[in-house]
Parts: sequence; structure tokens; C-alpha cells
Amino acid sequence: MANPSGDKGYRGEFPVVEYLKRRGFKYAYRLSKQGANDKGDVGNIEDVVIEVKNVARYDIPGWMKETIAEKKRAGARTAAMVMKPKGVGDTRVGEWWAVLTLEDYAQLLIDAGYGPYEEAQDVAPAKEPRPR
Repeated sequence: MANPSGDKGYRGEFPVVEYLKRRGFKYAYRLSKQGANDKGDVGNIEDVVIEVKNVARYDIPGWMKETIAEKKRAGARTAAMVMKPKGVGDTRVGEWWAVLTLEDYAQLLIDAGYGPYEEAQDVAPAKEPRPR
């Protein structure tokens, strides 16, 4: 008997890989599952982990935890979790959502030449304001 969860995963990963190929990442491919050693779902984009989710119930915190762990295992520079929103099919993959940490987003902006405008400083976590 086939694995329905694996089949649905494949049905989400395949359109993402094909979309990335059309956008110029011609060597992108679907990675095989590695269990506890998984390093994402899309391979051959240097220093990037891409985790793809195609499920009815959203678990963004859990999925991001998984994506961050896979980024660390892969030793990647950045990572994103790509998810299929409800009502957006495979023919509109470019409208799927990419979720990433602010740290990874800032790194993408820097790598794309959008800054920084000043020398970076150590970033300390923001302190919660005191209730009045």
C-alpha cells in the first residue's frame, strides 16, 4: 500500500522543483527523504534549504522548527519553508508562500545588495516593554 502522506509530499515538492527550474535554477531536484538526517526537500541550490509543505492543516511553528533544524544539519546559509495555501493549485506555484526567519530574510536582502547601510552590530533580542 502506498504512503498517502509521502504521495502528498511528492505532489507538493514536484511543482516547486519544476517552478524553480523555470525560474533559472535548472539543476534543482527533489531530495530523497533522510529521516532524522533530512536536509530539506529541494536540492542543488547552493547554501539553501527548502522545506515544502502541502497539507490541509497548518503547523507553521512546527514546520519552521523542522526547517531551521534542517538548515543546521545542511550547514546552509539560509532556509525557507514553502507551503501551498488553501485554494492555490499547482498551476499557480509562484503564489505559494515562502516563510523564513527574519535572520534569513535580512541575509537575503544583504546578499541581493539591499544593504546594510551601516556596519552590522550584534543583534540582541528585543526586550518586552513593561506593562503599565
